[in-house]
Amino acid sequence: MDLVWGTGVAATDGWAGSLAGAFVTPNDNRVTHLIVKRGLIFAKRMPVPVGHLQRWDGESLYLDLSILDVLRLPRAEPSAVALTARARVRLSDGARLRLAGVQTTDGSVSRLVLGRAVPLFDDVLFPVESVANLDSSEIVAEAGSGDLKALTAYRQSRDIEDDYWETLYASEEVSDVDLRGMAARVDGSRMVLEGNVRTRVAAQEAERFARSVPGVAEVKNRIVSDWDIDLAAGAYISKENPRLAGFVAFHTQLGTVQAEGLAPSAHERDSLMEGIGALPGVRGVESSIGIAPEAFVRPEPPAEAAAHPGDPEDPPAAADEGATGDDGSAQGEDSS
Repeated sequence: MDLVWGTGVAATDGWAGSLAGAFVTPNDNRVTHLIVKRGLIFAKRMPVPVGHLQRWDGESLYLDLSILDVLRLPRAEPSAVALTARARVRLSDGARLRLAGVQTTDGSVSRLVLGRAVPLFDDVLFPVESVANLDSSEIVAEAGSGDLKALTAYRQSRDIEDDYWETLYASEEVSDVDLRGMAARVDGSRMVLEGNVRTRVAAQEAERFARSVPGVAEVKNRIVSDWDIDLAAGAYISKENPRLAGFVAFHTQLGTVQAEGLAPSAHERDSLMEGIGALPGVRGVESSIGIAPEAFVRPEPPAEAAAHPGDPEDPPAAADEGATGDDGSAQGEDSS
């Protein structure tokens, strides 16, 4: 979130004023209060607990309080560091910059928005990890003037997002079909990519273009390709119900999995579809799986000839007509 001094602050029933600063805890740089300035000649600066900040749309801050509620808030300043336009940032070579605002991540200050004392150059984003101390009057930065060239320029979120989409629409690496499945969200200098594309190459190109947009310092790529979903679906069926592996096929189109084939029962089909629908990146599941229990019945093995129980394994060979006994007489004939 961008907390830039001068940003409009809206109450539930109108404009409450403009952002003049923020109170930050010195140990973990967590924002506790917003400093809202109301009025011009006899301006009042009112600390508003950050818990009353309902949303930020990239241009304005919106509170869940009415103007009267804001005016009735306690005037006592909280015991934290007040970061305002009065604070100056001193670099290691003695140069001084003005503090134009802060960027927050998960409620804590992650970057300072710095500008020249005379605003002739673009503001830059300075990582809070490179700050030696965070003080209301002077902030000591562990960097010189030459290091500013390598820093990310500060731009409003809406401008960053507009430039990103213009770059994508002009590219040949990401098709119009892929663009329909993508979404980009800018939070300060961080861009979050979400949705589905057809191939891994398109997901990688979408991230590469995001990193090339001025003002983007960090990219979170959560795009899932259809190819990866097909692989995950195949691995799932092989693990959870291997006997369906040869009977069911999957085809994914921008996150929607189309399943075709046969299943032995409606229960197994529905269980499979539920598991596929829970895979990361899956938007929906369309099933054309038919029920055919007979297809899963294994045929009986062919009958084999076997000896009857009790019969000797090797029955004696039939006696030859000319066989003789032990005494040399022919068997089966009268010896007389």
